[in-house]
Amino acid sequence: MYSSPSKSSYQLYLEDKIREEEYKREREIARLELEAQIARDRAEREERQRQEKLDFELRQQRIANEIRRQRIEDELKREREYEEELRRKQQEDEIRQIKLERELREIQLENELQAIRSSRIGNSTYGSPSKYSSP
Repeated sequence: MYSSPSKSSYQLYLEDKIREEEYKREREIARLELEAQIARDRAEREERQRQEKLDFELRQQRIANEIRRQRIEDELKREREYEEELRRKQQEDEIRQIKLERELREIQLENELQAIRSSRIGNSTYGSPSKYSSP
């Protein structure tokens, strides 16, 4: 068997090269894994920020809707109160009108009664011939 010292050096050289390539490959894998992790972290952060922005906008929209709803309810309440006040005033006006009409009718009836009384007094005093008077 022939063994040469240069072959052994060559084997050491190859082993060194293999180890160096494995080291480079491991470093490249580690670098790629780190870049991938950084990219995942960035994507997660961007997604979280996007979700937070959407949540914020949704909260703002809910608040705006609640304010709008409250304004509408307040306006409807004012309208109902106004309509109720109008109905109440209309009823009061109708009651006043009925009272005035009744008072007017009472006055008219009193005047008619007075006219009837005056007519009787006038007839008996000034004379329509009564059945007891002489011709």
